[in-house]
Amino acid sequence: MLTVTKSIDKMNERYIASPCKVFNTVYSLDKRCRPFSDTEDEIELQIRNGVDTGVGLHSSKTAVKIVDRIAEDIKNELITKINAQNLKICVIVDEASTISNKPVLIIFLKIEDCDVSPIIFFDLVELEEQGAEQIYSSLLKS
Repeated sequence: MLTVTKSIDKMNERYIASPCKVFNTVYSLDKRCRPFSDTEDEIELQIRNGVDTGVGLHSSKTAVKIVDRIAEDIKNELITKINAQNLKICVIVDEASTISNKPVLIIFLKIEDCDVSPIIFFDLVELEEQGAEQIYSSLLKS
């Protein structure tokens, strides 16, 4: 029974390792502010260098979903740390419009810490209307 468990663990490690390499590649592109159209080229380069990246998750559309997932995890981790350490926050809100002239709400958090008070981009929310009630409810939902 023990050898079966070890075999399954090894198989799971192999199946998890490939997507992790793709996630790391996409995260690296995002951190360097590179376009997601570079994803396929980066993964192709890794494959040429002998890295097993699996057979899926190689498109630029998938890269956007991966970054959204990573950003959601980072946001949740940030909120958890703020709550756990009972830190005070300041919400900074700005209004802007997209290229297609849709109104958006840009939300920043300033975390009041004793050493450093970083200002962190938190969310970008598209607004249906630009009234005070819509802005307030969108901020609370975020």
